[in-house]
Amino acid sequence: MQTIFIKDITKSHRAISAQDGEKVFDLIVSYFEQKEKVTVDFTEIDLTITAFLNSSIGKLYSKYKPR
Repeated sequence: MQTIFIKDITKSHRAISAQDGEKVFDLIVSYFEQKEKVTVDFTEIDLTITAFLNSSIGKLYSKYKPR
Protein backbone atom coordinates (compact mmCIF):
# COMPACT_ATOMS: atom_id res chain seq x y z
CA MET A 1 0.00 0.00 0.00
CA GLN A 2 1.23 3.47 -0.91
CA THR A 3 0.56 6.58 1.15
CA ILE A 4 0.38 10.04 -0.38
CA PHE A 5 0.99 12.73 2.22
CA ILE A 6 -0.79 15.85 1.02
CA LYS A 7 1.49 18.14 3.05
CA ASP A 8 4.46 16.78 1.06
CA ILE A 9 2.75 17.76 -2.20
CA THR A 10 1.51 21.19 -1.11
CA LYS A 11 4.56 22.10 0.98
CA SER A 12 1.99 23.81 3.18
CA HIS A 13 -0.76 23.21 5.71
CA ARG A 14 -3.31 24.16 3.06
CA ALA A 15 -4.59 22.15 0.09
CA ILE A 16 -6.00 24.90 -2.10
CA SER A 17 -4.26 24.70 -5.46
CA ALA A 18 -5.82 22.91 -8.42
CA GLN A 19 -2.27 22.33 -9.70
CA ASP A 20 -1.37 20.47 -6.50
CA GLY A 21 -4.60 18.51 -6.88
CA GLU A 22 -3.47 17.45 -10.36
CA LYS A 23 -0.20 16.18 -8.87
CA VAL A 24 -2.14 14.07 -6.37
CA PHE A 25 -4.41 12.75 -9.13
CA ASP A 26 -1.41 11.77 -11.26
CA LEU A 27 0.22 9.98 -8.33
CA ILE A 28 -2.95 8.07 -7.49
CA VAL A 29 -3.42 7.00 -11.12
CA SER A 30 0.21 5.87 -11.38
CA TYR A 31 -0.21 3.68 -8.29
CA PHE A 32 -3.53 2.31 -9.53
CA GLU A 33 -1.90 1.38 -12.84
CA GLN A 34 0.62 -0.65 -10.83
CA LYS A 35 -2.30 -2.35 -9.01
CA GLU A 36 -1.31 -0.65 -5.74
CA LYS A 37 -3.74 0.41 -3.05
CA VAL A 38 -3.45 4.06 -2.05
CA THR A 39 -4.04 5.98 1.14
CA VAL A 40 -4.34 9.76 0.90
CA ASP A 41 -3.21 11.29 4.18
CA PHE A 42 -4.44 14.78 5.09
CA THR A 43 -2.57 14.89 8.41
CA GLU A 44 -1.47 18.46 9.25
CA ILE A 45 -3.69 19.95 6.54
CA ASP A 46 -5.74 22.73 8.13
CA LEU A 47 -7.61 23.93 5.05
CA THR A 48 -8.74 22.37 1.80
CA ILE A 49 -11.00 23.77 -0.89
CA THR A 50 -13.04 22.31 -3.72
CA ALA A 51 -10.55 23.39 -6.40
CA PHE A 52 -8.00 21.02 -4.86
CA LEU A 53 -10.49 18.21 -4.21
CA ASN A 54 -12.12 18.41 -7.66
CA SER A 55 -8.78 18.17 -9.46
CA SER A 56 -7.51 15.32 -7.28
CA ILE A 57 -10.20 13.05 -5.84
CA GLY A 58 -13.09 14.27 -7.98
CA LYS A 59 -11.33 13.48 -11.26
CA LEU A 60 -10.98 9.86 -10.20
CA TYR A 61 -14.73 9.43 -10.69
CA SER A 62 -14.39 10.25 -14.39
CA LYS A 63 -11.65 7.65 -14.81
CA TYR A 64 -12.81 4.86 -12.49
CA LYS A 65 -16.13 3.42 -11.40
CA PRO A 66 -16.86 3.35 -7.66
CA ARG A 67 -17.05 -0.09 -6.10
